[in-house]
Amino acid sequence: MATTDLGADSVRANPISQSPSLRLAISAAMRRYGIPASRFGREAVNDPCFVFDIMRRDRACRPATEARARTYIATLEGC
Repeated sequence: MATTDLGADSVRANPISQSPSLRLAISAAMRRYGIPASRFGREAVNDPCFVFDIMRRDRACRPATEARARTYIATLEGC
């Protein structure tokens, strides 16, 4: 069986983050503003399971998704 050598040029980087600071920021915002997890996920990233998955650490997110969640938090805070 032939194997293919995947050089650095052929492997695409997939920057995935499992940021503990994101989990803390989400938890704090939900407590502060009384927002349920499913509503936060739906309104922030259009996924009602987002917070549950992040908190269980079953899911990591791309930088763009993390930015959307942080932007939502900033809008809640009026920044």
